[in-house]
Amino acid sequence: MITGIDISGNNGHFKTDKDAFRKVRLAGHSFVYIKATEGQGYTFARYPQWRDLARTSKLLVGAYHFAQPGTETDDAKREAAHFAKSINLHRGDSCLPPALDFEVNKANLTTPQLVTWGIDFLREFELRTGHVALFYTYTSFWKYTLKKTTAFDKSLLWQAQYTSGLAPASLGRPWTFWQHTNALAIAGLAGRYDGNRFNGTLGQLQDLEASA
Repeated sequence: MITGIDISGNNGHFKTDKDAFRKVRLAGHSFVYIKATEGQGYTFARYPQWRDLARTSKLLVGAYHFAQPGTETDDAKREAAHFAKSINLHRGDSCLPPALDFEVNKANLTTPQLVTWGIDFLREFELRTGHVALFYTYTSFWKYTLKKTTAFDKSLLWQAQYTSGLAPASLGRPWTFWQHTNALAIAGLAGRYDGNRFNGTLGQLQDLEASA
């Protein structure tokens, strides 16, 4: 089983422990996703440093953007541009597929508005970087807020559902990454972390990095 974690600036132990990523690798994990941006304005300043430290520790690395869908004209495109600029990713660069974290609707958009927002973000990001972003969402958000849309099926799926089962509930297509817990313990690191599984072999994960 190929496993990894996802982290953000809220995971303070990675700020204070210079060996944190090495401990993740020693615990048997193969990859890490790091939150790089949120909305139109937030940028995690330590993202480049953490990305490089993770790579030095022989972890495969991806970045994610936490979406804050709004009603402004071109809001989705502006968020996509912010994400693309912040991670400085270009066509042909080697990385795990960047991810759109789509799980909140604070502006109370309708389902059609949300779907359009997500499509606009993904198109703009691909246009700017040449990379097709992963689509991250909770099972419940897809079912009840996005109304089981198939509009994002071009993107590989990163599905969040916390369960002790062998797999998450089906969203009508295979998952590539599964965030199965938010209480993962890592030897040598205090706290608990989001734990993820990759639906494939290590070789396939390495191929995914090369082709993202």
